[in-house]
Amino acid sequence: MSADMLMGYDTLGRMSTDMLMGYDTPGRMSADMLMGYDTPGRMSAGVLMGYDSLGRMSANMLMGYDTPGRMSAEVSHIKFT
Repeated sequence: MSADMLMGYDTLGRMSTDMLMGYDTPGRMSADMLMGYDTPGRMSAGVLMGYDSLGRMSANMLMGYDTPGRMSAEVSHIKFT
């Protein structure tokens, strides 16, 4: 993917902004509408739906931080851990 509409970086630091859904180099799903960084201890702003490297759901409407072993995603009153 090299649409580069806003800003996004995959694990290797290359531009890969995915407006709806895209895949970084290892094949993990990343839906980064604003800014997303897919690195260990990363910041991901997935507006629609995304999956981390372990296949767990991450629906982060604004900002979500995912530590090496845990996802923290809060959407309204719904919390995925």
